[in-house]
Amino acid sequence: MSALRASGATPLYDALMQATELLRQTRDPESRSAMVLFSDGHDTVSIHSLPEVLLAAQNLQSAIYALNTRPAKSAAAKGDAVLYWLAADSGGLSFDPGQNVKAVLQTVLDDLRSGYVLTYEAPVRSSGQHSVRILPTGNPQLHFRSRSTYNDSGVE
Repeated sequence: MSALRASGATPLYDALMQATELLRQTRDPESRSAMVLFSDGHDTVSIHSLPEVLLAAQNLQSAIYALNTRPAKSAAAKGDAVLYWLAADSGGLSFDPGQNVKAVLQTVLDDLRSGYVLTYEAPVRSSGQHSVRILPTGNPQLHFRSRSTYNDSGVE
């Protein structure tokens, strides 16, 4: 990974939209879908936007695991925040530059294997986008990771 260098046009958001479409078409309803992204987080030429990508990933219920390919010794950049946002809002994880790829992929596999799917019935249904926040009630040391929003079409 340390040999990767960013150059040229980068349609990051368009590539993620294409990945979500591919996952949607080939989705196994009995398994969790996920995307592993190797990027510096900079998009230069996409037609799609970051919010569109997040909405597509959330609707697919697909977590994004983002491995930052920015050189570890370089200063933090805007792309770092983009990768963090993609991961956090989709229920995935973001990995800092310079991480061992094998260890990162093992972490992703472990996360996918050990995750739980929780569902709940909203007290009142209304169409549109809704935020999600999961908090521990008994042990304040517990940490939960989930997507940050969901869309309800209002159709039952």
